[in-house]
Amino acid sequence: MTQQQRPKGARRSRFAAWCRQGVVLAALLAPPALAQPITQLSDAWVNVLGETPGAIDWGHAVATRRATLEALPAQQARLQAELDTLVASARLAGRSELSRGLAAWRQAVADADLERSRTPGRHDLPWIAADLRRNLPMIDVASLGHCEPPRWVEVWHLGGITRVHWYSQMTLGETLDGLPRSTTTRINRAAVISPLGEIQVRGISAWNREASGMAPGARVVLLLPEAQGLRAALPFPGTVEEAGWVNQALPEFLATRLPGEDCQLWDVE
Repeated sequence: MTQQQRPKGARRSRFAAWCRQGVVLAALLAPPALAQPITQLSDAWVNVLGETPGAIDWGHAVATRRATLEALPAQQARLQAELDTLVASARLAGRSELSRGLAAWRQAVADADLERSRTPGRHDLPWIAADLRRNLPMIDVASLGHCEPPRWVEVWHLGGITRVHWYSQMTLGETLDGLPRSTTTRINRAAVISPLGEIQVRGISAWNREASGMAPGARVVLLLPEAQGLRAALPFPGTVEEAGWVNQALPEFLATRLPGEDCQLWDVE
C-alpha cells in the first residue's frame, strides 16, 4: 500500500512496507512468529491506527472497493453529457443563471479526481467489529483512509456550487437560508449526502419541509424540476428524461467523493 495525503502533498508510508511483508501491527508488539497476513479490511485498519498519531474520526473514515473505481469513469462521462444537454436547454429557454449554474455542476463533475474516491456506506473498524460478516477481503479493496472533518457543507444549487460554513446543530433549512433566493426558487426537494455517503431526499419548500441535521462535510443537491404536469412549465424545453436522470445519478456520484479535503489515504498495491 502507498499513502496519499491532501492537500499538503503525498508522502511514502511505512504502511506500504508492512503490507508488502504481510505484517500487521501485532508484529510490533510480539515475536515475528505471531504476525498475521493482511487479508481483510479490519487488518488494514489496525495498521492505519498504528500510522495515525491522533484519534480517527470514524464518521469520516472511508474505503474504496475496486468495483467502485471501475464503474466511475462511465458514470462521470454520462453525467457530463446529460448536464451538457440541460445547460444548452436552459440557455435556449433564456434561463442564463440556470445555464451558468448547471455549467458549474458539469465542470465540477469533469474535474473530479476519480483516484481519490470512496465506496458509499460504512467501512470503518468499529462498524466491522460489531459484525465481522461486514469485513471485506483486501483483494476487493483499492484504498482506505480518513479525513479531518471540514468546516463546510457543500450545496449544489441552481446558481452553481457553494460551500456554506458549518456549525454545531446546523439544519438543512439554515444551510439553504444563506443562499440567494434565485438559486433555490421553485425547488421542492433536496438530496442530502452524509459524510458516510448515505443519501436521503428531504422536502425543502413551505408545504413539504422536513427537519434534517447537517454534518460537516455533507453535500446537498437541489433536485431539478422533472416532467410533471404541463411541459411548458419546465425550465428545460426539448428534454424528457435528462433532469430526472441527473437527480438520481448526481447524488450517487457525489456519494463517492471524499468527505473533506485534509485526508490520508492508503492505496492497496
